[in-house]
Amino acid sequence: MLNQLFISNSAYALFLYLLRFWEQRNETLYLLGPSVTDVTVPHVLPIFSPRNPQELPTMRAFVQQQAYLLLNGRYVPCYGNVETVFSPFFVQNFPFYPISDGLWDIKKFTEYLHNSRFKKMYTVKYTDEMEQDKRIEYLDIDQLWAQRTPVEQAEFAHYYRIDEQLLTRLKQARVLLVTQPMSEDNIMSESDKIAVYKSIIEQYSEKIIIKPHPREITNYRKFFPDIEVFPKTAPVELLKLLVPKIDRVVTFFSTAGVNLGQSVDFYSLDFAKLKWMNANRIENGKKYRPISSFDVEESLKNSEMGAKMNWLKLPDASFYQNEKES
Repeated sequence: MLNQLFISNSAYALFLYLLRFWEQRNETLYLLGPSVTDVTVPHVLPIFSPRNPQELPTMRAFVQQQAYLLLNGRYVPCYGNVETVFSPFFVQNFPFYPISDGLWDIKKFTEYLHNSRFKKMYTVKYTDEMEQDKRIEYLDIDQLWAQRTPVEQAEFAHYYRIDEQLLTRLKQARVLLVTQPMSEDNIMSESDKIAVYKSIIEQYSEKIIIKPHPREITNYRKFFPDIEVFPKTAPVELLKLLVPKIDRVVTFFSTAGVNLGQSVDFYSLDFAKLKWMNANRIENGKKYRPISSFDVEESLKNSEMGAKMNWLKLPDASFYQNEKES
C-alpha cells in the first residue's frame, strides 16, 4: 500500500528523500517532473506543465484525481518541493514536509517556519550560521549513506541508471566538470558553449567526468566521446558518494562545487565576474542575456571554503571576439 507522497522536479530533493526515508521508498507515490522522470523509482506519476497555460487547470485536476485514486482517498504525509505548479493542492490538503532543493531553497525555510501547514523541513547544513529550529532537520549525507548496505547502495545507484560497469569507469576520474544550461537559457549558443568547455577540458591532464545540468539537452558524448558523462538526472552529491576520490570540481557558476567540498576552479572572462555578455545581444533572431555572477558570489558567501576556490580566466576567448566588437 502507498503510504507516502513525494512531489518534486528536483533530482537533489529526490536524492535527499531516498537517503532519509529509504525504508519507505517502495510505499511512496512519486509525482516527478521532467528533470527526474528518468529515475527508476517505483510508483511514478509524471507531472509536467503543458505548453498551453490554459491547459494547466485540467492537468492539475488530472494529477490530483490520479493521486487521490492511487492513495485510496487518504491524505498521507507528503514530502518534496513547495514551488512546483502542482504543489499548492498538496501543500494545502496534506501534512506537508518540505525538502531542500539545494542552496537557494534554504533561504526559504525561514519563511516556511511561519506556515503551520509545514510539519517539518529537511535540508543539509552548509554553514554553522544556518537557522536553528526544531522543525528543521539537517541531514548528514555521508552518515545516511553509510547506514545503507552495499546491496542497498547498489540499488540506490541503479535508480539513477548507474551500473557496475559505469561505476568502474567513473572511479578512474579525478576531475569533475559540472556544466550549466547556458545554451538552453539563451546565455550563449550551443556551439559557443561547446567551444568554452573544450578550451577548459584541454587544461587538465587528469581523467575527467562531465556532469550535465538536468535541464541541458546538449549531447556531450557526441562532442567529447572519450570523456565519461555522468547521468544528468543524478545529483552530483551521489557522484561524491560513489567516487570519493574526485580531487577537483570545475565549473562556471554551479554551486555544486561548494556542496561537494572539493577544490573548485571557477572560470570566467573577467576574473571572478561572469557578466561577459551584452544584455542586448541578438543573434539569428534570438536574444541572449548576460551571465550573472550572483550565483557564484552567493556560493562563496554561504560557504566556509573560500580558500579552496580558484578564480580563473578562460584560456581561449577567441569565440568571444565577435561579441566584444559588436
